Amino acid sequence: MAHSRRDFLKGTLSVLSLSLAAPTFCFQSSTSFGAPNSSGKVLVVVQLDGGNDGLNTVVPYSDNAYYTARPNLAIAENTVLKVSDKVGFHPSMSKFKGLFDQNRIAVIQNIGYPNPNLSHFQSRAIFNRADPATREETFQLGWLGKYGDLKLSNTDNPLSIINLGDGRGSLALPKSLVGDKVIASSINSFPLYQFQTDSKYPSDRNNQINTLVKSNG
Repeated sequence: MAHSRRDFLKGTLSVLSLSLAAPTFCFQSSTSFGAPNSSGKVLVVVQLDGGNDGLNTVVPYSDNAYYTARPNLAIAENTVLKVSDKVGFHPSMSKFKGLFDQNRIAVIQNIGYPNPNLSHFQSRAIFNRADPATREETFQLGWLGKYGDLKLSNTDNPLSIINLGDGRGSLALPKSLVGDKVIASSINSFPLYQFQTDSKYPSDRNNQINTLVKSNG
């Protein structure tokens, strides 16, 4: 599910507001919940499941072998959004290129692990754990989960790690977020992260919010 900038900002306000959004796990210390991040830094990881055509994302337009190997799929050189004399972005990635031109993003190519066995499931397990020695059947902790255990285990904030779903009903936690000490909170979508009340009785929502505010001082 695509999230526009407007939806993201609206949803973020809902997530950050204890009085407007509070599932059961949020009934903890309101002071710890609202404590600001001392560093002010937030890591956002966007995981796009499924295969990505890397050669048509970052196009090697200067390489004749690319056009020889892809007579029907290759992106025409005159439509490539060039970022160097060798590569450029797919023509639909104009906003992405704008960020690149502002030095706000970087592209890292040729990411993988030594001696790949070509197994989709094995590769995914390695990706989620960030360890080439990982085996799918013995998977335990994810790389983001381990980071959370290391850096966030002393916080009482239930939203220190959040998994935002695709809005289609799945709350499955990505294995990369599996930790031992810190449990990630799963939110199906921003619009659903609020009190659910009967539309015929809208005042119920206000009563719930007022009760929550009073209970937290």
